[in-house]
Amino acid sequence: MAIVRFATLFLLIALTMKPILTTCKGNANIVVDTEGKPLLSSNSYYVFPAIFGLSGGGIGLGDGNFIVQKQGETNRGLRVRFTPKRNVSGVVYEFSNLFVQFSDFEKVGLRYRWNVNKKDEMTGAYFLSAGGNEVHNNGFQVVKDQYNSYKIVYCIGGGSKSCKGVGVFRDNGAYDRLAVNDLALIVKFLKA
Repeated sequence: MAIVRFATLFLLIALTMKPILTTCKGNANIVVDTEGKPLLSSNSYYVFPAIFGLSGGGIGLGDGNFIVQKQGETNRGLRVRFTPKRNVSGVVYEFSNLFVQFSDFEKVGLRYRWNVNKKDEMTGAYFLSAGGNEVHNNGFQVVKDQYNSYKIVYCIGGGSKSCKGVGVFRDNGAYDRLAVNDLALIVKFLKA
C-alpha cells in the first residue's frame, strides 16, 4: 500500500513538473557557434556578419567606446563573451537575457560590457557603447533568424515583447556604429 501511494505521489509530481520545466525554457533553443557547438559563457567568440563579403568585418570598439563594425571582411574584431543573466549552467539560449562584454580586456582588469546609450539628439539613434555607465546592459538576447543565422536584439525591460534589433548605423561614412533599430545585423559566432 505504501509503495502504491509513493508511486502515485511520484507520478503526480513528475506530471506536474513537466509543464513548469517546459515553460521555463519555452521554445528557446541553444545558440550554437559556427561549428554547431553550444555558446558557453566560459568561452569567447568573434561576432561577424553571416553573409561574408557583403557587410564588413567583425564587431569591435571604436572612438568614444562606441561599439562598431570593423571594416574589411577579414577583420574579426574583438572577442566577445555572452553571460546569461539567470542561467547558472553557462549555456546561452535564445531569448534569454544576456550580459555581453568584450573579453579582450579582462586580463588587465577592465570590464567592457555592452550598454545602450541615451537617445542621440543629432541622429535619433540609441548607440551601443562599452564600459562606463552600465545602466541598460542586461536586455540583450540572441534570436535565430529565418536563414539559420542569428541576430542580437535588445529588449527594453528585459522582456521579449519589446525587442528591437542591434544593427549597423552608417554615420556619414565615418563609422559603422551599432545601434538599436529595426534592421538587425545577421551574425554568426566563431569560437576564439
